[in-house]
Amino acid sequence: MLKKNILLCTVAGTLLCSNFNVAFASVPVDEIKPNSWERIKTDVRVQGLYGADDPGRVDFLDDQANYGWGIAKKIEKLQRDVSAFSKQMLDFEHQVSDLAQGNEGKALLRQEQDSMKNTVQALQGRVEYLKTQLDSELQKQNGQKDQLEQNKVEVNNFLARVKDFQDQIKWFGDVLASYDSEAELAGNPVGDSSIVVSNVEYPGQIVTIKDTKIHGEFPMIVSEGGTIYGVNVNTSEEAMVALSNLGGRFELYNSDINVAWRESAGIVFASKDANDHVVKLVNTNIHVEDGVGIFGSTFGDVTGQISLENSKISADILVKKEDANQSPLHLTITADNSVLRGGIRTALEERASVRAVLGEREGVRDPQDTQTDQQRQDVLSLLLQRNRGQRVQLEAGALEVQNNQQVNGVQQVLGNPDINVQAQANQDSTQVSEASTVALAVSEISGEPTSQPRLTVWDAPQGVTVLGPRVELAPRQQQVDPSTQTGSTSLSTVNLDLRNNSKWYLTFSKHEMDDVSLESKDETRIENRKRRLSSDLSSLKVHDSSVIFVEPKSSNHYKTLYVGFDNPERNVYVAKGDARLLINAELDDSKKIGNLKSDQVIVSGNVIGNTTIHVQDMTNSELVKLPKITHRPSILAASEGIIPLNERGVSVVQVFGTAKEDSFKLSDPYITLGGSPYKYVLKAYGPGSQHGESREADVSAVYDLLTANSSESPAFWDYRLQNEYIDSDRYVSAIVPQAASYLVMSNAVFSSGLADVINHNTLITSMQKNPVEKKGEQFAISLSSYGNKLTLSSDRTPFDYGYHADVNYGALQAGLSLVEWDNKDSITHFGLLGNYGRLFFTPKDVPDSDESNLNKWSVAVYSSTQHYDGFYANALISYGMMKGTITNAVIGDTATIDDAKAWNISLALGKKIDTEVKGVRFEPEAQLVYQGLNFETISDIDKFDVDMDDPRQWLVRVGGRVSKIIPMNNIIPMGNKNDFVSLYTKLHLIKTFSDNSTITMGDQFHVDSVGSSLEGGLGFVSEFSNSLSLHSEISYRCALQRSGTSGTSFSGGIRYRF
Repeated sequence: MLKKNILLCTVAGTLLCSNFNVAFASVPVDEIKPNSWERIKTDVRVQGLYGADDPGRVDFLDDQANYGWGIAKKIEKLQRDVSAFSKQMLDFEHQVSDLAQGNEGKALLRQEQDSMKNTVQALQGRVEYLKTQLDSELQKQNGQKDQLEQNKVEVNNFLARVKDFQDQIKWFGDVLASYDSEAELAGNPVGDSSIVVSNVEYPGQIVTIKDTKIHGEFPMIVSEGGTIYGVNVNTSEEAMVALSNLGGRFELYNSDINVAWRESAGIVFASKDANDHVVKLVNTNIHVEDGVGIFGSTFGDVTGQISLENSKISADILVKKEDANQSPLHLTITADNSVLRGGIRTALEERASVRAVLGEREGVRDPQDTQTDQQRQDVLSLLLQRNRGQRVQLEAGALEVQNNQQVNGVQQVLGNPDINVQAQANQDSTQVSEASTVALAVSEISGEPTSQPRLTVWDAPQGVTVLGPRVELAPRQQQVDPSTQTGSTSLSTVNLDLRNNSKWYLTFSKHEMDDVSLESKDETRIENRKRRLSSDLSSLKVHDSSVIFVEPKSSNHYKTLYVGFDNPERNVYVAKGDARLLINAELDDSKKIGNLKSDQVIVSGNVIGNTTIHVQDMTNSELVKLPKITHRPSILAASEGIIPLNERGVSVVQVFGTAKEDSFKLSDPYITLGGSPYKYVLKAYGPGSQHGESREADVSAVYDLLTANSSESPAFWDYRLQNEYIDSDRYVSAIVPQAASYLVMSNAVFSSGLADVINHNTLITSMQKNPVEKKGEQFAISLSSYGNKLTLSSDRTPFDYGYHADVNYGALQAGLSLVEWDNKDSITHFGLLGNYGRLFFTPKDVPDSDESNLNKWSVAVYSSTQHYDGFYANALISYGMMKGTITNAVIGDTATIDDAKAWNISLALGKKIDTEVKGVRFEPEAQLVYQGLNFETISDIDKFDVDMDDPRQWLVRVGGRVSKIIPMNNIIPMGNKNDFVSLYTKLHLIKTFSDNSTITMGDQFHVDSVGSSLEGGLGFVSEFSNSLSLHSEISYRCALQRSGTSGTSFSGGIRYRF
């Protein structure tokens, strides 16, 4: 019996939809793609939201008339439907009475009761429409007055019966609620089709749904203070609106909601009653790939609350209203360790963020500017459409209506007799003086307009801004009289609170952008594109969370977030803990702000706390290079293309309220862009800033639109990414600290290579004796230590990217003498040398520079030939490998040097000459050295690559030494007569030869030549028992030019012959 009555109820409830069912019966479901909100309007459960004069219902009844139905037939059918429904009510009353004896069937009875309630509302609409139609026929006096009066009595009786039905159904609801205040729907696990739960709605009740897939286009609805608790709930593929909140509460746990229809919605808020609209999500995901995550309705003011905990809402658009001119939506979203994805657009849509400039500030507009004409007409058309019957105020402008048509003192718009604009002023003429105020009353003469209205206003000096139900053209200091406004001016509000590592990803709507040309240069299309790439919030709180602008798909997809507009609370942006803002930017510092591209945040109100900004570099690889002009500001000032510092950079945050200089700061003290080492910093311009005040010219054009009616232009903070300069007067861009390390690294490595070669040559020379002695040795080993502490000097200043550097090098060397060949006039030695050294170098005069290091391993093969006449030749070739790190004081390690290679070749010629002074020997010497370095491309942490370009160096070292040989027995009486000590002093001139080499770090940078230097030193060589020898040396090198090396060197070692 229960199932039978449910079926009867369902049939009665769908009587009104019979015509629609016939219309759609032959159309496959997958071919029907209506707007989702239109589908909501046609759903029987939502029809109760509409009044009797709703156009959608009238259209339906008109459809019945089109099928040839007369009034009598309509009354006849209505009589049958009312009688059938009366019988259904009687059966339902019996079932409710039976329910008092047990609990079975409560949920189904509630569902039936709700369907009956909607059917009664539909019947009421039909009756009221018939009554209206009868009144219209009676006015015509068509000879059937008596019959019509009788029909009217019948209709009034129907209306009374319908009201009785409504009272009885309400009583049924109270009875059901008294039996039990909670209903529970439990299905089998998702995928088991043996149990189907569809279209769950129990007004005013508490419903629990567990482990269930819910079917239907509108699977869950709460209203009249009802609550739905869902645990492990899923929706089927036909869902168009997952959660319809008409005044109640949703709580979903461990659920997955997927809405696949295009133009669908995850959550809809509609105002059916005064109850709260609450949605709570815990471990729950709502995914609406092609629709709106949270959709605001047109039915009265709605105040909604959404809380997420470990949950996610992902949509093409996160929050949107159906119609910008309807009642506002007031929404609070709180996210705890959750993810939101999509843009938020409510107030911007209501403010119609398209600006119609009705005149140029400079004077009379060019009549040939047809593109501007069309833009004006389009915007004013939108204005008139949205403000019929309301008042439009224009100030300080001359009014001229197109075509100059007048009808009884009233001018028609584009010849349309249905829409008129009437001048209401003190003077009779429609030409208004500059000081006058004209109120334009837009009225409808008869019915709907037959064509799209158009209005053109010429030479208005201030422009027009569409602000919901009114348009104002007035100087900023003049306030609008509230008495001239009609309709609601309240805007929608969205307050977002991100907590505990929550993330909000701002995306662009891929579907809304379909009809906007991305490359169009038309101003109206550009404004449309900007509006659709914008999001707006009344307030934003970020606590240990992130706001992330998703990477744009093209250069025209940068997004803007507006915070705090029309919010009376002034603290509209609050940051706590680790608050993060991730933006995308492409920056060419040679361009003005208006030509730069980046995501942007604009705040109208006060900022509390500190936010860290992370910048994703979107700059193209081919950058516009600024001319490298240094030393002479006069040349710079005369150069073309140079833009003043206060107009450079890209504005990423603007705050029109109170803030601090460090309210927004970069994640690091600097960033780099475009694959170059130039340093970019975030500078705050504003009241009391060390960088200066922000300029009015820097104000965002969109902000200027939204605040067109402000009484004043307040001071504001502008946080801009700008290139940092070594000296702003010289316009030389500062480079990151480690870039200077790359510029000095090759010369630092060359200095270590020269130290290796000199020590090798010193060791080889110490093996030689004069006169030559044939010792017949076959094997010898040696061990030595050496190093230097030098300063590299540059002949260029930091303005030319020339840097001094401190260099420290220390090494250990092990040698092996393998072969000795004796010829009749010479002796030749062959051997191997192995080295391990550590090189440290630090650029000077560079802020935040730090010590970088390289580890160096090398092996060398040498030969030494000594003639009996004292002439000798030493040859050496070595190969080395290097690994290390480049660092700065801000980040630490910024790059790793791997598999760098070094080649050294040395040839030294000299002669040992005994002088007339006993024991004194003079040793002139000349040495030729070649060094070559090979580096792989270095990838720096600051997102630029370094190409060292394989530097080369030739060097000539010319000089000699004077030594004094002292026999050991002269020092120690018991010493061996063959033992000796040789004390010496040396002097060498060092000259390097190298071209103007460069390295590439985005740009090309020159590397200094080492130049010439003079080296002098002292040392000794001692030998004991023809087997053991010791040597040690200390020297000092002095640069002879501005570019060169200066510093001290040391060495010492031991050698043993077997």
